[in-house]
Formats: sequence, structure tokens, C-alpha cells
Amino acid sequence: MEKIKVGDRVKWLEERVVVPHPDGKLGWELDVLPVLRDKELTGVVTGLNGKKNTYQVRIDSIYNKLPPEIPSSYDQKIAPSRLTKI
Repeated sequence: MEKIKVGDRVKWLEERVVVPHPDGKLGWELDVLPVLRDKELTGVVTGLNGKKNTYQVRIDSIYNKLPPEIPSSYDQKIAPSRLTKI
């Protein structure tokens, strides 16, 4: 397993995330029904927490285009065992 450093791109599997129905099924109010699926996410490591042994990861999305120096409420703390270097 490669050593992950700050600035590396990583991916991980987020379990049981609510996503839109793959067949586009609609509810009574004509909104797309949600389903639970495992979702693969990607991001950039922005920090390391040595006490809790977790990495702080900034998720890639169109809503989150901040430089790594600026803290964000969208950053997630993820265990190293769940991360894979891209």
C-alpha cells in the first residue's frame, strides 16, 4: 500500500448513500424516488489528523472549488484503510 500524502488524489466507497432512482421512477408528487446505493467518491487529501488517525479529504464537486488552504465544511474525515490512491 502506497503512503498517502497531503495533496494526493484518492477515492473511497461511501456506503448506503441516497441517490435518485436509476429507472427514474416517480412518486405521488411527481418527484424522483430515492434509493440507497454504495457510491464511489473522489477527492484530494487536505490534511492529516494524527490523534484520530484520519485523513481530511476535500470531495470533488462543482460546489466545492476552494483552494486547499481555505477550510471547508464539506471536508470529510476518512480512515486510511478506506482510501485508495488514484
